[in-house]
Amino acid sequence: MDMQGNYFSLTLLLFRVGNQKLREYFKTQWPIVYQRVRPGTVPPPWQDTPHDAAEMKKIQPSKLKFKFKDEETKFNSGNTNDWDFSLLTSVLRYSSLQFVLPSSPESKALDDLKKIRNELIGHATDATIPNALFHTAWTDACNALALFNASATDFKCVQDDVNKPWNVLYPMLKQCVEQEKEIKDSVDTGELTPC
Repeated sequence: MDMQGNYFSLTLLLFRVGNQKLREYFKTQWPIVYQRVRPGTVPPPWQDTPHDAAEMKKIQPSKLKFKFKDEETKFNSGNTNDWDFSLLTSVLRYSSLQFVLPSSPESKALDDLKKIRNELIGHATDATIPNALFHTAWTDACNALALFNASATDFKCVQDDVNKPWNVLYPMLKQCVEQEKEIKDSVDTGELTPC
């Protein structure tokens, strides 16, 4: 695979597979963390509404901090489908409700995913990743996402998609980075070229 294909692979892996699996994980952990704070209470399922976000804020021992105003707006919507990768990882990793425990494998996995996102995708100036770096990052990302129930089938689907014709791949990339502003900007400005 060429260096641009490497970039596309990690982009699809983190923002399509990763976001989906992190959302699912959040929703399955929600009743568990809710009952930890309110023992004996039947937790309401997370329904992607503003009420859900308000309830989470109400039961948190300490306030969730947001880096940017738009993150708080997205969080307050309660709609996890609108939460980007950074917001999902922050809520899971840094919420005082402890969706993941600080010393858990899941916590390290979130740190690894965030590092890959920031260093190789989010701040890539030319939308390429050298092969040696890619292979390590791909393995690390797959291992991390496996802790959030991603499967070998999910990973193969990404690899198959990257080999599709440009006119099929490009819309997929644009759709999966729609919430990731800085990455979307690089896709929109045409920095990516057909393979």
